[in-house]
Amino acid sequence: MENQEQKKRDTNKIYFLIAVIVALLGTNVYLYFQKNKSDQRIVTVSDEKTALTTELEKLETELEQANNSTTELSTDLKAKDDELKAKIAQLKIALSKGTLTAGNFLKPEKM
Repeated sequence: MENQEQKKRDTNKIYFLIAVIVALLGTNVYLYFQKNKSDQRIVTVSDEKTALTTELEKLETELEQANNSTTELSTDLKAKDDELKAKIAQLKIALSKGTLTAGNFLKPEKM
């Protein structure tokens, strides 16, 4: 009788250990997928920041080329030029702080 109780206890211990192992494996799989999602978000944000930086530099270059090609600017154009330079400076600051998104970037472009 004592032998059967000992076997039953051993069987219960084995079932418990199997359940713990399965739970740990499930946790590992869950954490693995969460890490992959996080890595993908980081890559996406990094790619978006690079694209925005490139676009901002392109706009700044185009503005400089337009200024170089025009020898004398009227006062209205000079004011617009200063306004654009200030907007580019604001966008660079926002981009460096990480607060600039593609949606925010497109708003000034429409002006």
